[in-house]
Amino acid sequence: MRKIFTSLMVLGILFLMEGKITEAAAPATTVFGDSNTAGSNWPEYGYDDNKKWSVLLGKSRTVVNKGIGGNTTGMGLNRMNDILQSKPKTVTIMFGTNDAVLNSKFIPKTSLRQYESNLNKMVDTFQSKRINVVLMTTLPIIEQPYYKRHNKNLYLKYGGVRAFHDKYNEVTRKVAGQQRVPLMDTYKTFLRFSGEATDTALIESGLIDPSGNHMTPYGAKVFHNNLANVLSKNKY
Repeated sequence: MRKIFTSLMVLGILFLMEGKITEAAAPATTVFGDSNTAGSNWPEYGYDDNKKWSVLLGKSRTVVNKGIGGNTTGMGLNRMNDILQSKPKTVTIMFGTNDAVLNSKFIPKTSLRQYESNLNKMVDTFQSKRINVVLMTTLPIIEQPYYKRHNKNLYLKYGGVRAFHDKYNEVTRKVAGQQRVPLMDTYKTFLRFSGEATDTALIESGLIDPSGNHMTPYGAKVFHNNLANVLSKNKY
């Protein structure tokens, strides 16, 4: 009887250890993008790190944050090996804010055509490794604070910087449709919460910080809830 009891205890301990090992080695969700993934604005405004959307997501799954402030899709492509080394089951991709920055000659850091090509290369690479992909659009820009850092006149012919950035979002939507991967449309979600596409409405929504193009903790919460729904719906 003692031998049986001892054997059962050993099996129980091994089972518990196996469970811990499995949990520790659980496939990661890697979040891949720029400053809105990294949460680069958090220190500037004294926001609580625990309220970053990636940290909120990490409460229910293993999350590896691979966001770097200032990154374009081209820079992201140069980091693909690093992303793959995190051995993700799922990758979320959110770029565009920096790709759409215009220089003094009205030339963006990344053309719309190149942006589309870069996104397709990312998706193709991940899917070839049987990694789930979620594409995400960028935030709607609050224009006045953005123009304190960027020349307003460069964006006037496009109807303003918010409309110009949404051209990149249109490409993201297109790629998601063609590649048949889930899309999380942050731009449209934030506008829905704001009520309309104006600076005043976006400021009053509390979703976007004083820089005009980064999330507040409240924005991160809305973002997280939306992403959690997308991941759950697609069983990622």
